[in-house]
Amino acid sequence: MNLSTTEATSEKALRELKLRDQYLLEKARIIDDIGDLESIRLSLGLSQRKLCKLLLVDPSAWTRWIKTDAPPHIYQALNWLVQLRKTNPDAMLSQSLDSKVDLVQIIVKKKTESLEREVLDLKEKLNILAGIQTHSQEIVSDVDVYELKAKMAMLLELSTPPKRKRKVAKKKKVKAKKKVRKKKTARKKRRR
Repeated sequence: MNLSTTEATSEKALRELKLRDQYLLEKARIIDDIGDLESIRLSLGLSQRKLCKLLLVDPSAWTRWIKTDAPPHIYQALNWLVQLRKTNPDAMLSQSLDSKVDLVQIIVKKKTESLEREVLDLKEKLNILAGIQTHSQEIVSDVDVYELKAKMAMLLELSTPPKRKRKVAKKKKVKAKKKVRKKKTARKKRRR
């Protein structure tokens, strides 16, 4: 039993070592791409204190990392900040938190107002459609469908010439006779 637990812990340690190596490789790639801690800080245009606030670390940790080395997740966070700065240069302007909150509130208010306008427009369209539907139902209820069918049948009968009527009647009789013959042959086959 000790052998299996030892093997399990060694496998876990091996996996963790591989994961740690992956983190270190990612860190080395980031350093090659965007530079060391100080060059990243300077490229972002932030003081040590502001950058530490963004990273949620103590400024003494920053000083220690400059002398020794920062953990991989710090480099990843700095990489994200650099990417953010590239996509949106105004993202990290030195604004107070209150002004950022005010900006967010203004954006949310405008979006809410536009959504409310859209809802009102949709309600108006729905009311119009409901009015059209009730009007069409009133028209349909006024018309007697059976009466229309009877009138159409009379018109068709009046409009078809006598020769045509005889031909149509003859075809119907022939079809009826064929059906009867098929049924008889089917019955005979079943009896056999």
